[in-house]
Amino acid sequence: MTKYAALRTVAAVTAVILTPSTGALLAAPAAPAVALPQGVAAWRADPRGLPDPVTATPAEVRSRLAELAAAELAVTYPGVIGGLDGAPVALRYRANEHAARGYPAGHYLLFDSRGGAGWRRCSAI
Repeated sequence: MTKYAALRTVAAVTAVILTPSTGALLAAPAAPAVALPQGVAAWRADPRGLPDPVTATPAEVRSRLAELAAAELAVTYPGVIGGLDGAPVALRYRANEHAARGYPAGHYLLFDSRGGAGWRRCSAI
């Protein structure tokens, strides 16, 4: 085998090995999967026309919740309201408190942003 033929073989093998990985590197990234909040199916089926928790902007959520009896929504849909951008903070706290009551004491983590030691185990609400 001549030097040229050997070089051509090495180049062909290298191309075959590197082509799939190069294609994976240059491919457009896949859209991240959106985790739907707990209770979103019932929220979307509600006849009051609640804003979609995935696609609605915070301004749309704020204006729509101002028209409704939002306190009831915190109890009915705590999984949606607790993380809904645009919902009033007090309403989100109420929903998260209601959702946390469903867990046994000590089985969830809360973050203290006031400079504590990071994540802490919470024994009761």
